[in-house]
Amino acid sequence: MVLFGYDVPDRSDEQAVESKFKEVLSNVDRKYKDAKIEIWRQNQLIGFLRPFLSLALRLSYRSNLPFRTHKSWSQQAEMRSGFNAGKEQENFISSLQAGLREGTAAVHIRVYGEPGIGKTRLVLEATRTDDLSPLVIYCDSAGKFRDSNLMNELLKDDNSFSTIMVLDECDPDSRAYIWDKFKHLGSRIKVVSIYNEHDATSGNITYLEAPPLGQEQIIGIIQGYGIQKDQAERWAELCSGSPRVAHIVIVK
Repeated sequence: MVLFGYDVPDRSDEQAVESKFKEVLSNVDRKYKDAKIEIWRQNQLIGFLRPFLSLALRLSYRSNLPFRTHKSWSQQAEMRSGFNAGKEQENFISSLQAGLREGTAAVHIRVYGEPGIGKTRLVLEATRTDDLSPLVIYCDSAGKFRDSNLMNELLKDDNSFSTIMVLDECDPDSRAYIWDKFKHLGSRIKVVSIYNEHDATSGNITYLEAPPLGQEQIIGIIQGYGIQKDQAERWAELCSGSPRVAHIVIVK
């Protein structure tokens, strides 16, 4: 129940529950006289939401900034096409999820692989779970995040936001600069950076290579466009495990 326009400073929440809520409910049915009721005021609701940056942006109508919530990100055209995953993709997703659920320190997972291999989509699917998606903020270019107002806000000493920052097109320079700022801020910070090339460095960054799709998954994508299996098998040989190529090869 949400009530607007009621504020009586001299009445405690407990008094309001006993003298108003239970009184009215008991008039409806006596069984409600022992109803369990909690009152959450506006400042409490804000406090509940504050740790979850993605939800906070969404509820404050600021999710249309260069930083997208998981839901907004998932609605992009390229992210709405059918998702085909083989065993290697499932293993990749499990590894990424396990890394993001690490709770003892800041986490940086570097995802790399050939252009079109499906790196961004794999990260989207890995973070689709109920415990991860509310924390996700996606940026299609690490350059937009670097030294942005959002980055500076997250770096403040009194900031308690928990977030999974997914930074696409994150070149080695941006990767090093951003991680140097965040790596000592504790477990509330998780970074997933995405890049085409492997650029391993010493330190506490986890590297995950996005695997190519298997032949059967590529054939499945092509068949989704109404192509017969025997023809799809011939087209699949040209795709080299790339789902992006599989989606466009028929159009071309």
